[in-house]
Amino acid sequence: MNAFDDTLHRALARIRGQALPVRTSSGLAPDPEVTIGISTIKIVTEEQIQAIAFGPLDTEPTVVVRLDPIGRDVTDMLPFARFIEATVQRSIVADAPMRIWIPHAVTLEALDVLGHRYWRNQQAPAEIVRMGEICRIIAHEATIP
Repeated sequence: MNAFDDTLHRALARIRGQALPVRTSSGLAPDPEVTIGISTIKIVTEEQIQAIAFGPLDTEPTVVVRLDPIGRDVTDMLPFARFIEATVQRSIVADAPMRIWIPHAVTLEALDVLGHRYWRNQQAPAEIVRMGEICRIIAHEATIP
């Protein structure tokens, strides 16, 4: 891709709010020490997460299934909130990059909605609020080309 095409694709990605995958052989590298995966299943007609799977890529994922995803009780999301906060802290302490593998755009959208729903929710536990902040950061970072 020449410089003009590259600039054009980056501008279009920015306008659309999408990430632009840039693939070069020099850009390929092994995953950093702090690498996790997150996947969600959401209720189609509602912007609610029905289930979320998460964890390091080299182990079986932890799966949280929400029995009442439309309800106001979010304590079922605490395992994910604790995991994501611990992962971020591990990355900070190690002064190492963190990579998050997400299988599809629907999961990214679900994390963005989750972030917006809880990052300033004064009724939610502090761990859930922090999870919301982190989810917003993940969603925002994905839009940066």
